[in-house]
Amino acid sequence: MKKIITTLKYKFTNKLLNFASDSRGIGTIEMVLLIVVILGILVLFRDYIQALIATIFSKIDNQINNF
Repeated sequence: MKKIITTLKYKFTNKLLNFASDSRGIGTIEMVLLIVVILGILVLFRDYIQALIATIFSKIDNQINNF
């Protein structure tokens, strides 16, 4: 009985270590975190980005009208 418990403990520990060292999903997690950071930056600087885009389009419009 003690041998069976030791074997099960070893197998469980081995499976747990294999699961902890598995890095197949790391790429997905990194991509999600990168998207979250980019969206956060866009939300923080939304007013500045909108003003910058409005300025750029107004300059383009002025240059088209003067052409």
